[in-house]
Amino acid sequence: KQGVTVHVGDSLNAGDLVEVRDNKDPNPVVTVGAYDTSKAGEIQVTVTATDASGNSSSTTVTVNVVEKEEEKDTEAPVITAKQGVTVNVGDKLSSESLVSVKDNKDPNPVVTVGEYDTSKPGTISVQVTATDNAGNSSTATVSVNVVEKEEEKDTEAPVITGKQGVTVHVGDKLSPGSLVSVKDNKDPNPVVTVGAYDTSKPGAISVQVTATDKAGNSSTETVNVIVLEKEKPEQKPEQKPEQKPEQKPEQKNAGITSKEQGNGLLASNSNDVAK
Repeated sequence: KQGVTVHVGDSLNAGDLVEVRDNKDPNPVVTVGAYDTSKAGEIQVTVTATDASGNSSSTTVTVNVVEKEEEKDTEAPVITAKQGVTVNVGDKLSSESLVSVKDNKDPNPVVTVGEYDTSKPGTISVQVTATDNAGNSSTATVSVNVVEKEEEKDTEAPVITGKQGVTVHVGDKLSPGSLVSVKDNKDPNPVVTVGAYDTSKPGAISVQVTATDKAGNSSTETVNVIVLEKEKPEQKPEQKPEQKPEQKPEQKNAGITSKEQGNGLLASNSNDVAK
């Protein structure tokens, strides 16, 4: 027969499974082979008919075993996420390390772990799904802390080298690059911060610079800075117009002449006659 359906725990009889006819024996003996209806699912049952002459034939019948309506499983598995799950970078995750699962009827629900990435340190969320044999399923999200392997763990702080002879002018701002150079064993770009400072007046000040890498290691360096007055623009001396020397009026001595004669000087006056 087709479409044979029974409930969990039911017994099977030949009349429910097959119809039998024989050419001479009106009542052949019909036997049902071993079967198991203890759980829901599809089973195969062998039925054999033997007539009075000893002739026999067998057929296999498909039987669908279902739960009784009042016993039908509609309850999903219960997933309990584990707390404080920690793995190393690159580790694979198993369902057992993430959750515990219980179901009201299925002792072994199928548990699957969703996609995840443990390639770098940090906190990730992983979905875990449990499905029982009745098709009921539930999902839980588990928080997982991914850490570096102990031998690879970064515990080394950045190295800060303070620059020498740093000089700025009054009112200037200070940048990390003008004060220090920084190197770290693993982090190519540590975060560098400059502490409070005051360049509002000339003098020597001390400035603290801190570098922190992505692993949280930090170091601090104090840099000495000289604050100078701003240079005033050079002023050229005022040029006065050139003054020409004052010319005195030419003095005339009327009638006076001089002659150089020999070793002496002969002076004559127009009013006198040399004798």
